[in-house]
Amino acid sequence: MTMTMPAAPAAPTMASDVTPTAFTRVTSLMQRARRALDAGAPIADVLVRLAVASAFFKAGLAKLSNWQATLYLFENEYAVPLLPTELAAWLGTGAELVLPVLLVLGLGTRCAALGLFVFNIVAVLSYPDLNAAGLAQHQTWGLLLLITLAGLDERVNAAYPAYEDALKKAGKTYTLHNYAGCQHGFH
Repeated sequence: MTMTMPAAPAAPTMASDVTPTAFTRVTSLMQRARRALDAGAPIADVLVRLAVASAFFKAGLAKLSNWQATLYLFENEYAVPLLPTELAAWLGTGAELVLPVLLVLGLGTRCAALGLFVFNIVAVLSYPDLNAAGLAQHQTWGLLLLITLAGLDERVNAAYPAYEDALKKAGKTYTLHNYAGCQHGFH
């Protein structure tokens, strides 16, 4: 009795002959998705800044349109700590009108975002009658501002060579720590 063994499949000779595994397909899909998200990040950043800036700017315009009502609110409703009522009204209205414009134009973006972030916290703390919906709205604005504050600024890493040269010229010893996935280095 003779047994015939099936022939072993021929080994692939070219990379194109290799059937992609599920892992390589998923990896490729994830890489394409990341590239798409990276490409859309600047647009998303502008949209976030426009949304937050619009809310604060409209509030500033409303305060400016009826100054007597604004002063009444600061005297009777808002409990701004450490500031006289009229000064708090002027500073609050100014912050709501100036900082959003800077945020949208990209002038001192992080400073403007930080200013609005602090202003947002003060607004929540100063208005004890804020309801749950109002608090949720302020939390959303705060989180959106954190996106701008915490976003990658490639200029930070671009400054390393000049910083390193200055340290070397000054004869300073230093250690640069740049952790993978962190996007920024620390000295």
